[in-house]
Amino acid sequence: MKLFGKKPSTEKPKAKTSAKPIIKPVAKPVAKPAAKPVRKAPKKPPGRNAAHDTRHPLKAATLLYSSPNAFFRGAVYFLFFTLIGMLIYSGYATKDTVVEAPLKLQRQAMVIQAIGGGLIESVEVGENSPVSVGDELATIQEKIRAATTPEQEALQRQIGGLQHQEREAAKTAEFRLSQMELDRLNLTQRRATEQAAIDNRIRQIDIQLQITQRNRAGIDEDLGSARRDLGVKQQLFAMRDIPQVELQRAQTRVSDLQRALNNADAEIQNVRLALESAKGDRAQIAETFSQARQENEIENLKRARQRDQALNRDRIAELNRRLLESRTLVPGVRYDDDKALYTSIVDGVVTNVHIQRGTIINPGAPLFTMVRNTAPLEAHVLIPNRDIGKIRRGQKVQIKYFAYPTQDYGVQTGSITEISAKPAAAEPGKPSLYLVNVALEKETVTGPSGLTRALEIGIEGYAQIKTGEKRFLEILFAPSSRFFEPIVD
Repeated sequence: MKLFGKKPSTEKPKAKTSAKPIIKPVAKPVAKPAAKPVRKAPKKPPGRNAAHDTRHPLKAATLLYSSPNAFFRGAVYFLFFTLIGMLIYSGYATKDTVVEAPLKLQRQAMVIQAIGGGLIESVEVGENSPVSVGDELATIQEKIRAATTPEQEALQRQIGGLQHQEREAAKTAEFRLSQMELDRLNLTQRRATEQAAIDNRIRQIDIQLQITQRNRAGIDEDLGSARRDLGVKQQLFAMRDIPQVELQRAQTRVSDLQRALNNADAEIQNVRLALESAKGDRAQIAETFSQARQENEIENLKRARQRDQALNRDRIAELNRRLLESRTLVPGVRYDDDKALYTSIVDGVVTNVHIQRGTIINPGAPLFTMVRNTAPLEAHVLIPNRDIGKIRRGQKVQIKYFAYPTQDYGVQTGSITEISAKPAAAEPGKPSLYLVNVALEKETVTGPSGLTRALEIGIEGYAQIKTGEKRFLEILFAPSSRFFEPIVD
């Protein structure tokens, strides 16, 4: 058995003469555990460096970098990067979502309705029967005649609306006129009150002026007498017949009367100014409370009311005339006592008959569905209920006819013009279908040889309507997305 460690020394230590001998401990030999048998490494392929030999114990884990076949390794890399590229491409690339539905070409149809209700005596035409203008369609023994048609009801509503507007306008105009008349009366009363006050003031000022003038006249007379008396006193004082006091007294009286006369003149001037001011106020009041403006407004309101009345009368008369014409003339219906004879008003084909002989119908019931010869072709497309929410008017439609293969005649186009509000009657167990009308871009197809063919009623095919776009990634993971949808109770 192989042992690890140093071999025990068999030599005796040499003794020194100058010191005690040092005895070193001798390590005991330790037995080495038995080594496990080592598996021999496989022989390396010739020419391969041993430093690169790092294979995993599992062969599948080192398949990509330890495959001995270089061609197989390249194929794996190619598939891996191709898959990555496809995932990246699917995140950006899109695909149109299309609704496909069957179609059938028809011409625009018109429905003939019953004017009155009664018993169907005879039906002269059947489905797909060609008719011309004036051809008899049916005879109805009328028991209930509709009082009005939808057109007549619309005319009557318009007439009623105009009459209601006329009544409301008359009430409004009458109220405004009465209000303006009341304002004019109030203005007249205010003007009379103000003018009476001013006139009273003018009379008082005039009386005051007269009194002042009389006072001045008395003062002027007294002043003249005082001046004469002063002249006498001056003569007597010169002759020494009176004392100086008498002369001064006479002079004082003259000066006092002169001042009183001047004051009277000033007072007269002030009173005259007050009189002129009062007269000016009276004229201003007359201008302020003038009725001319209100009278003009009243006159303008009356003229506008007359104009509106004339316009409404003309409109009501025109509507009454149209209502009378609609009641006396019904196109395509001729009356013989209580029988109504229905005739065709266009050249075309009867595509559907809604009545049978011996049945009783009500006013407004459909009698026939007709298609004019000159009516444009249109495609009737039946869209399932699950796709009708994606359809809207104006959408472009690609049309492919069964009778004209697309590889020879190409794809035709059109646009949606009408979508039915309710689904057509469906068979039990089948989804409901909505009728969608598609206007054709052209009513002909051109073959590979340049030959043009006209489309006809009854040609079938299918329509493709683009409703949006989806990325390829959404389409790829669409099945798994259902697991993430919320559950609604």
